[in-house]
Amino acid sequence: GELRRVSSMMPRDGEVVALREQCEAKDARIQDLTREVQKLRRAAATRGTAGPQSPRSPRGASPPVSRAARAGIADGPVARYHAANQADPIDVRLEEFYNTTSSAIHFQRINKGL
Repeated sequence: GELRRVSSMMPRDGEVVALREQCEAKDARIQDLTREVQKLRRAAATRGTAGPQSPRSPRGASPPVSRAARAGIADGPVARYHAANQADPIDVRLEEFYNTTSSAIHFQRINKGL
């Protein structure tokens, strides 16, 4: 009984070959993605992307621009969410989190807690 159950759990030769092929394909994809990341990093380095700015900027200099603004993404959601019930900790947390996103979709809580 025990030997029969263990042997039925062992993969067949065809399954092993198929799994190896899947692993090889995934390894090749990982290598492709790694090369793409390296290429993008080199391109960013040659463009001279600036690192973090000093907190002290010279007088008259424009304020630092957020990464989202440089990418053309809003710094906050299109329509801010306001918790309907400030005593409901979930609703308050939803407000805090949602208002840190750059969502273009208006959020409205359907299921009310307290």
